[in-house]
Amino acid sequence: MKKLLLAGLLIAVVWYLYAENRTVTLGPGVKAPDAPVQRRVERQRFFQKGDYTVTTLADFRVRAKVLSKENYHLGRQSELSPVDLALGWGRMSDEAVLDDID
Repeated sequence: MKKLLLAGLLIAVVWYLYAENRTVTLGPGVKAPDAPVQRRVERQRFFQKGDYTVTTLADFRVRAKVLSKENYHLGRQSELSPVDLALGWGRMSDEAVLDDID
């Protein structure tokens, strides 16, 4: 049992260090040319998330490159939005452009 627990912990650490923080390189050229599309919903929907009531206001569709990702584990904001993504489309999905940005 102890060996199984240790193996599971090791796998979790490796996953966190590799998968959680890895960078995907798509190569030069615009990979996501179109801007996101957002449309107001005709009929709002409501759902519960813990102590919060969430109301849908719009549907959206996006194809983008993830430029950065931040995971939040503490604080009130992490209850509704545990992951924050910075997305790029158009020229910001081109590795040749991103290579010139610090």
